[in-house]
Amino acid sequence: MRGGRRREGRGRPRAAWAAAALAQLLLVAWPALSADHRVVQRERQFAPRELSIAVNDRVTFVNADEVVHNAFSERGVTFDIRQPPGTSNTVAFPVAGDVDVQCAIHPRMKLVIHVRP
Repeated sequence: MRGGRRREGRGRPRAAWAAAALAQLLLVAWPALSADHRVVQRERQFAPRELSIAVNDRVTFVNADEVVHNAFSERGVTFDIRQPPGTSNTVAFPVAGDVDVQCAIHPRMKLVIHVRP
């Protein structure tokens, strides 16, 4: 304000610019709001056997075994990952609910992932 007079409309472009900058920042920061988890396959078992994560978190399946595994899920988030020894694959979980994971090659290998909202 100069000379006691206020110029109308000067704050609006700044507010619009600030809103656009905030929206862009949120889009860039959104992936940082998710977390990464790790499930290791060793001795024909998933470790851990039960996992609780939040929506949009990611789980990396690591085959630390000396045999091939095939982790899959047909309920909730569906995936089918063939994993030779020493490989890893990451799966995102964008939907809440329970996800049953099994190994197609070793049917006793089971894991439950609880995806909370």
